[in-house]
Amino acid sequence: MKNNLVLILLLTPIILLAQTSVEKYEPSFQMPSLSGSGFVLNPSKLQMNHSVFFLGGVSSNNQGYYESTYTNHLQYKFNSKLKLNVDLNFVNFGTASFQDNWS
Repeated sequence: MKNNLVLILLLTPIILLAQTSVEKYEPSFQMPSLSGSGFVLNPSKLQMNHSVFFLGGVSSNNQGYYESTYTNHLQYKFNSKLKLNVDLNFVNFGTASFQDNWS
C-alpha cells in the first residue's frame, strides 16, 4: 500500500506536466485585398479604441437595474478626405428586486 502511494505521488506531477501545453498565438495581420481592383486595406491606416461603461441604480419601487456597455471604436482613413468610423456595441442590461432577499 505504501509503495502504491509513493508511486502515485511521483507519477501525478509527471502526468499533469505532460498534459500541460503552451500554445503560442501568432495572428496574421494581413488585410484582405480585392484582387485586380487595386483596392488594398493598409493596417497602418486603421485605428482601434475600446471603451467600457457601467451604470446601476435603484428606483422608488425597490427595483434595481444595471447596464454595462462595451464599445469598439474603429476608424479607417482611406485618404485625407474620406474616413470610415464604426462603433460596435455590446450592451448588457438587467433588473433586480429587493424584498426580503435578492431575487
